[in-house]
Amino acid sequence: MINQNINKNPMLDVLKYICAILVIGIHAAPLFFNFSVNLYLSQWLFRFAVPLFVISSGFFFEKMDDSKMVKYMLRIFYLYIFCAVIYLPLTVKTNDIISMADVPRLINILFLGWYHLWYLSALVVALFLSFILRKVLPLEKFKRLYILISISLILVGAFFDEYYKLFNFDILNKIANIIDKFGSTRNYLFMVFPLLTIGRLIYIEREKIFSIKPKVYMLITLLFLVLSAMEVAIFEGMNNFNISCDLTLFNFVPAITLFILTFYYHPKCLEGKTTPLRKQADIIYIIHIWVIEIIDIFFGLTYYWKYIAVILSSCLIAWLFIKITTLIKEWRRKAKQSVNH
Repeated sequence: MINQNINKNPMLDVLKYICAILVIGIHAAPLFFNFSVNLYLSQWLFRFAVPLFVISSGFFFEKMDDSKMVKYMLRIFYLYIFCAVIYLPLTVKTNDIISMADVPRLINILFLGWYHLWYLSALVVALFLSFILRKVLPLEKFKRLYILISISLILVGAFFDEYYKLFNFDILNKIANIIDKFGSTRNYLFMVFPLLTIGRLIYIEREKIFSIKPKVYMLITLLFLVLSAMEVAIFEGMNNFNISCDLTLFNFVPAITLFILTFYYHPKCLEGKTTPLRKQADIIYIIHIWVIEIIDIFFGLTYYWKYIAVILSSCLIAWLFIKITTLIKEWRRKAKQSVNH
């Protein structure tokens, strides 16, 4: 039975929390001593996490009116500015920004989004692009055009992520180098905009999509997990030790089907209890790189011990932050009530 209240999806909240932990695994890698195991974890199993965040944003963005869309875009923009500021020391350090001559390079890095902040930067641009286009090309009227554009962008992005290396042509290498200067294929154009569009299309076609039995989506999830694993196997066979499967032909599909599946299951035991998890997932994503840096400096942990430590620390910080902010809001509410009385 489909969850009729699309505004509250406990299973999606739980899945987002899990995805935030998987993202930590990508950045805390290597987790084990074996190269192949690390490769398949960080470049295969963990890779559906960010696409799921984007698809979810697209789905709920589409159901908003104009004013709410603007508020949402501004909220993401302000959040990115805040994150860029708190990560500025690490941005300067890791990119060797040592003089005024490096300022233009720093500005470019900040625009594209340093390290994991690329997601917020790309999301802001993709949301703005979607907002503008919906005025001249409404998604409901031009669904086929949007599908064609989205597929084309994903194909180009996937090709210049890893596939172009299979051919080793100079012209392809040059194009890939140019794209890399603009944040690689992991950016607002080749990855976030099409995935955002997929989320929006799921909302528009939700009645048709949710009429399909969940077993079908489960089978699709398994099929594309296998296909994406085969992709990684192909790239590993190239003896390339710098594989980065940010966007491939298949690794984003499980994010689509898993997102859809969350609407089929709504355990009563989770009702009203998972909203903090959704909020904590955002905080975990934002802070975990600083947590990794601190653990590297003071504890020197490696492999799975480092991963476990970062998970526990990030989750604890996120829980404390939500707990404290909730208590402050409750205190303000009671204070306001007492003044009114």
